[in-house]
Amino acid sequence: MTNGRAMKRPDQRDMLKEKVLECHRLACALRMKEHALAHSLNAVFFADSQGTVFDVNPAFLRLWGYGETQEVLGAKLDRFFILKGGLGQWRRGVGPTGEALREMTAVKKNGTVFPVEAAISLFQSSGRGPSGLMGACVALAEKSRTEEFKRQSLKLLALGHLSAGLAHELRNPLAVISSCAQFSIENLTIERPLAENLKVIYRNSQKASRLIEELLSFAKPSNLDWKRLSVNALLAHVVKMARLEAGQGRIQTCLKADPNLPRIVGDREKLEQVFLNITLNAFQAVAHQGRVTLTTRHVKTANMVEVNIIDNGPGIPEEYREQVFDPFFTTKDNGTGLGLSISHAIIKQHGGQIRISGDARHGTDMSILLPIGKP
Repeated sequence: MTNGRAMKRPDQRDMLKEKVLECHRLACALRMKEHALAHSLNAVFFADSQGTVFDVNPAFLRLWGYGETQEVLGAKLDRFFILKGGLGQWRRGVGPTGEALREMTAVKKNGTVFPVEAAISLFQSSGRGPSGLMGACVALAEKSRTEEFKRQSLKLLALGHLSAGLAHELRNPLAVISSCAQFSIENLTIERPLAENLKVIYRNSQKASRLIEELLSFAKPSNLDWKRLSVNALLAHVVKMARLEAGQGRIQTCLKADPNLPRIVGDREKLEQVFLNITLNAFQAVAHQGRVTLTTRHVKTANMVEVNIIDNGPGIPEEYREQVFDPFFTTKDNGTGLGLSISHAIIKQHGGQIRISGDARHGTDMSILLPIGKP
């Protein structure tokens, strides 16, 4: 008795009715979620803690080029994405609340690679820690790629005209200046101040000549000398040359080569130019006392070889990453801003891709993907 009145006990029929209504609401919510997932424009996948895919939506099948869900279920995530450092490292980079959109390299059913923006999240089961991964992906807009291609083409055209004019107007005068300075240094007995000035003239005329050659290389890429070659052997040679050019310092250099890496078809001289340029950039970034690591691996799902050149320097600021491949963009006091532009053009000629990742804590990772066969 409370306040002279008996407490009313809930009727069992009311409790049962409430449970039925709650089940109905949950069933409706589940159907709505399934409908939204099935008709979403975003490609969505679910994978367990081992990276095994157990569910995808129709948009995922369309984007990756699969016809049936059964073709995808049970496959590992590295069949659909190029995961640097493997699943474990990639998963550790995902915080408890997921991660912001980032660009990743995806692999279609036919082996074609393409860029996507992906948001990856961890999901839990019964409060026992993360039990899997969920991702929502969208292909980078075709319009953006078309506009980027048009923008690069216009730059290429403008530099073509500029380079042709520079070649005619500057090559011969620079050759005369360089030859006269070199002859005077080697054959005349002159006092030290004058000799030093002649050396400055000679060095700078050579530098100007190299700039013209770089402009011509970027604006009018030469035909490639296609040959079968070993990327591992090429990188071993590049490391030796980079150490010689970098001179004395406390830079730790490590080449982690995949012993089973297949040979590729490419231009040895051009690829050596690319790898040497990027490796020397890495040496400069670590300021003579850091670490530079070169790795190779076979990306079987894409039938490509991946080369990563990683340094533990200060990294490239986010706002510069879209510009580093633009001609004349440089943050170096004595740089021409053409090295990475030329490298980008050479890799594109080979049918490959070159990308930048990393941050202030982990340095810079330059990733180069090259097809095993001739594109």
